[in-house]
Amino acid sequence: MDKQQIFTDQGINVTKRIQEGKTFLFTCDDSLKEANKKANEIRSYPYEAYSFNEFGKKVMIGYAVPK
Repeated sequence: MDKQQIFTDQGINVTKRIQEGKTFLFTCDDSLKEANKKANEIRSYPYEAYSFNEFGKKVMIGYAVPK
């Protein structure tokens, strides 16, 4: 089974950046709060992260913060 792929709203695949530690992924209940906190700490910004469900529909899974 393939691993879950993570995308930006524009369709850019950021899975490799997350695996390499170049982007942080927040998927918990307080994901926006935690993403904003991390973004402020490292002087970056949060953006919505998406994946595709088993029906091929794009669904938001949390927020990502690039380093």
